Amino acid sequence: MKKIISIIIAILVLTACCVPQAFATTQDYQTEIKYIVPDTYMLYIPSEINIGEPAEIYAENVNITTDKKVVVRMNGIDELGRAEVFNVNDGQQKLSVAFTGENAAAITSLNNVVGEFNKGDTQSDTHYTINSYADAYDTLAYDAGEYIGNISFTASCEPID
Repeated sequence: MKKIISIIIAILVLTACCVPQAFATTQDYQTEIKYIVPDTYMLYIPSEINIGEPAEIYAENVNITTDKKVVVRMNGIDELGRAEVFNVNDGQQKLSVAFTGENAAAITSLNNVVGEFNKGDTQSDTHYTINSYADAYDTLAYDAGEYIGNISFTASCEPID
């Protein structure tokens, strides 16, 4: 029995010596590091527009990619460029208010862009003026008093054409 155990041990020792050894090698792996800085801008839109007085829209700290622009649109006006304001004491009485933008161009529901800003623009670089006026006929036909209505603005980053 000692012979059999001695032979088995000898075989195991010889087998262990013949097993190929795995040598550690250095492998280089690359990982991409990615961070996206989002488009940001600070937009100034008037919280109140007094009819007959100019209102300004401008942007600061415009940090967008150079293939985009910030586009500001006026909403709540019809195809003729009018919005309605209502007498606070008598909601049945309303005035039509029209708006014009740069170069006295009418702002309508079909042409409602009131500002465009590019990367790096500041108030001193680019600002847009909105003018508003009430129809003279309306102002003579309705009671004196305060008239209030609403319009809204939307801003979005869009590709430069």
